[in-house]
Amino acid sequence: MIELGFFLYILLFLIFPIPVLVLTLGTGTTLSMYRIHQIWTHQPPEGKTILVFLFVCQSLNFFLSALVSFAMAFLVYWFIARFSYLFLFNLLFAFFISLRWFNFTQKWFKNRIDKMLAVPGKAQFDSAKGHFIIFLFKQKDIGFGSGLATVTLDAGYLLMTTQGPVFKGVMHQCNFSDQIFSEIRKVSSDKIRLLPCAPFPPFYPDACLIAFKDQFYPFRSREVRTRFLKVLQDPGNQEASPNP
Repeated sequence: MIELGFFLYILLFLIFPIPVLVLTLGTGTTLSMYRIHQIWTHQPPEGKTILVFLFVCQSLNFFLSALVSFAMAFLVYWFIARFSYLFLFNLLFAFFISLRWFNFTQKWFKNRIDKMLAVPGKAQFDSAKGHFIIFLFKQKDIGFGSGLATVTLDAGYLLMTTQGPVFKGVMHQCNFSDQIFSEIRKVSSDKIRLLPCAPFPPFYPDACLIAFKDQFYPFRSREVRTRFLKVLQDPGNQEASPNP
């Protein structure tokens, strides 16, 4: 279904390039600004710095993806075929691929979170034994519609301990062994969705999303995601430990 939708979008873009481009940019900008306002409103004060870093990283990723896609499309246009529609198609296609497959700011964002975790007063741990993740908390009936919306996010490390998998982030810690989930499933090569049987403190989410951010190429987190998924589904499976 996603592939069909993408194909239809490209087809419409080739037939009506200007209207489709304007509609895409307008819709995308409006939705992005609304999501930023929504999560900024609900994010606790101690976690707003995380949002600032994340927004800066996403903006840089967007800009660098656009730069890479323009360079690739221009090379094809200049050396292979000088067709305007082909240039627009290559530009759009390369941009979406770059935006999805490359995380240009992964190390910078990780270093910023490491510094926030290293402040005096926080329990220290060996981050080399964990996996860097972003933990998103979603709630129902927030904003427009009745679906789930991200209202809070934290960043930190996923570690395996004698008590089971533990998340240690900037704002809070979470022992997954203490929670019961009605649904645990993968949603992409680097993300896992969790539906708790009951909202748990401190953010009381109706659903959670774990995004592994260890790699420059997000799809390379597939192995770690799969091992952690097995640990959550079978807590007694020590062989599936996601630790490095």
